[in-house]
Amino acid sequence: MNPGDTLGPYEIVSLLGEGGMGSVYKARDPRLGRFVAIKVSRAQFSERFEREARSIAALNHPNICTLHDVGPNYLVMELIEGLTLAGRIQQSKFQLDDALPILRQLVDAVEAAHEKNITHRDLKPDNIKITPQGVVKVLDFGLAKAMETPAPSADPANATTLRFAPTVAGMIMGTPSYMAPEQASGQASGKRADVWAFGVIALEMFTGKIMFAGETVVHILADVMNKPFTVDGAPVQLQPLLKRCLVRDENKRMRDIGEARLELEKIASGDVEAAPAPPKPRRWQLAAAVLALAAIGLAAFAWQATRPVERPLAMLPLDVVLVRDNLATPLAVSPDGTKIVFRGGTQDSRRLFVRHLNQDAAVPLPGTDGASLFFFSPDGNWVAFAANGKLKKTPVHGGPTLPICDIPLNAPHGATWGEDGNIVTTLGTNAGLSLVPADGGKPVPLTELSGKELSHRHPYYLPGGKAVLFMSGPGGPGSNYNESNIEVLSLKDRKRKLIRRGGYGPSYLASGHVTYLFEGTLFAVPFDLSSLEATAAPVPVLTAVQASVSGAATFHAAKDGTAIYIRGGRTTFFNELEVGWGNSDGSLQALFSARVSGTPAASPDGTQILYRRAGDNDFALFAHDIRRSVSRRLVLQNSVVMSAWMPDSLHILYADRNGVYWMRADGSGTPVRLFDRPYYSPAISPDGKHLLLSEDELGPGKILHVVLEMEAGAPKAGKPAVWSELAYLPAFSPDGKFVSYSDGRNIFVRPFPAQVGLWQISNDRAGGAYSAWSRSAKQLFYASISAPIQVVDYAVKGGSFEAGESRRWGSSALRISAAPAGKQLLIMRTAGQTEDSGQTFVLMNFLDEVRRRVREKK
Repeated sequence: MNPGDTLGPYEIVSLLGEGGMGSVYKARDPRLGRFVAIKVSRAQFSERFEREARSIAALNHPNICTLHDVGPNYLVMELIEGLTLAGRIQQSKFQLDDALPILRQLVDAVEAAHEKNITHRDLKPDNIKITPQGVVKVLDFGLAKAMETPAPSADPANATTLRFAPTVAGMIMGTPSYMAPEQASGQASGKRADVWAFGVIALEMFTGKIMFAGETVVHILADVMNKPFTVDGAPVQLQPLLKRCLVRDENKRMRDIGEARLELEKIASGDVEAAPAPPKPRRWQLAAAVLALAAIGLAAFAWQATRPVERPLAMLPLDVVLVRDNLATPLAVSPDGTKIVFRGGTQDSRRLFVRHLNQDAAVPLPGTDGASLFFFSPDGNWVAFAANGKLKKTPVHGGPTLPICDIPLNAPHGATWGEDGNIVTTLGTNAGLSLVPADGGKPVPLTELSGKELSHRHPYYLPGGKAVLFMSGPGGPGSNYNESNIEVLSLKDRKRKLIRRGGYGPSYLASGHVTYLFEGTLFAVPFDLSSLEATAAPVPVLTAVQASVSGAATFHAAKDGTAIYIRGGRTTFFNELEVGWGNSDGSLQALFSARVSGTPAASPDGTQILYRRAGDNDFALFAHDIRRSVSRRLVLQNSVVMSAWMPDSLHILYADRNGVYWMRADGSGTPVRLFDRPYYSPAISPDGKHLLLSEDELGPGKILHVVLEMEAGAPKAGKPAVWSELAYLPAFSPDGKFVSYSDGRNIFVRPFPAQVGLWQISNDRAGGAYSAWSRSAKQLFYASISAPIQVVDYAVKGGSFEAGESRRWGSSALRISAAPAGKQLLIMRTAGQTEDSGQTFVLMNFLDEVRRRVREKK
């Protein structure tokens, strides 16, 4: 929203910030002549939320931020000036005398709310403000509870639902670093969760450090429940109180926050003495400690011997690049763990390759050209795959390719081959599971979508061939598969059982565990094959696992414990991808994070970034103001398919499902429609007179050339003419005389508008899907999802394009595009990406690691 906009009776003044729930604005209430703070949610409130929020508004205490009003998707609160406690902690550590007034007011606020049976459950320094007069104001009281879904079943399969599948705006219910152990483990929490959070906050005030700050949410939650800690960083007078607050067993923790108020009053009056120093250990105690350390060392050595061995897998021939698509993962390991099949591409074709792990060579599988989805037979002697509207199978050791059934083009979203001689697959983006004999036949429906389900996908046969794992829930553009469910289907009676809420990419390990991914972390759940039920809570066993955008995990495990996976970042799909200026050392100056889809584009003047944001089922167009660090929505309808900047930085092009439009970048005025059908991947020449468009969004089709002429202040588009065949994703050179593009495997450069000359830029080893020209140097960058960004220096002599040798530039990226002068690349990448993201790794002894992790959890 912009200044001057209205929300109900309130007039927007300015943006104050953005958070997990939505945006926060300063606004004016003209009826009472006062300023207020308005939190606008990204989702409409439920009736239950509004009811809970209105009860919270009854809280009236000088240390609690007043909730004035509740709208359909916004909350109106008291506007409070001053620093948050988090900001104050960043300035310097607290001394005891400075901290006591803050802690006493915090306790007063929490106690007053508890007396009205309202718990905070998201108490943290960011939710505590300190006014210039030193008054503490606690924000968002009770909202964590209001946003929760109703309490889940006591079934451990649903134990962490509230942490991972909340109903409002994809938020986690509570902030992991300040969660009480019972919250972190998914159990119901009450007033003592606020007592724990109070202890965590108090300790942070004196140490300046967050108690639990792991790399991912999963790591943090694990630390909250298990990591040893002390309160030694707090003043000795306060340590007994903090020890009573920070007891992991809820039943042994301080019962009432009012007890903390009494203790703080004693400390302030000087009635509490410093705790005596611990006695020095005697000689026999030192000897016992040495023996204990020695025993621990021996145990650690024994465990180290059985730890999984991980090594990068260089599995491709020199002329092959790993080829990915949007539906399936690019590799699979045989059930016996001896060989790997992967989808590779050369300059001439794409096909499947097989490599035995005890050999260096990989050989192509004949008859697998154009393969997308592929998977092993239970005995490992066959590979089934989808290609050109057919499901087929081919022998791993050579032989004819045999048909299985007809399928829609690009339809399979997962398939699995069972010991019963059947294949279970899904024949569409929004479809249930189907069964077909592996020897050929007509698919028979197994499941039907119900309720709000949009898809059943990525099935996995369980041992014995009597049941199938699969994921249910979201499906289609912009879907967040972290919100999917993991279910099991009995093939005998067609009954479904829920195993987990929140997860994707299910599979089964020979150790007796079902695995699934959540936010890129692999979890293992002990599973009973006879009852088809989970028998314990999930345990994280592997981090940073990549997945396809349809929810397929790149993790595959064999019966002998050999596992293979592609390393990714913390998140997947369209979850909070990072966008910023990339550097040659692989670092990223992040500008913002959002659910970005497609390639973001920087305006020629370098002040804004145009990007397509993924919603739950569609896409919208946003512009990010770099100077103000805020994003605004430009196009109201949720169907944008592409966008690009005009050279003046004042206008843009965008396409929706109905056509291509030209409009002002500030959102004012009426868009001018140039075409009555959508096109993709636009490239606009530096003089703004030529437009290149792709016919196909996802792969090589045709690049069309359109001449633009200005008439009455708006462009008029000529008739599209084919400029290049079997190409997409064009990009103009800074002088407009050359165009780079991809054929799906490599990057090429051609003169523009003539086509006399063609130069291949990328090599077949690294491949190339996206290209970008430096605006300040004679350099051309290119990248593919699975390989580091490459750069070539170039020169133009007599109209001929001369490119130097490719060299590595930075780490891998999901998309790259040109940046203004002085900056080299605009990069979009997965949050938490590391130097080895995109590399393939082999794990040996992985089943032993899973057993150890589950045993430690118990």
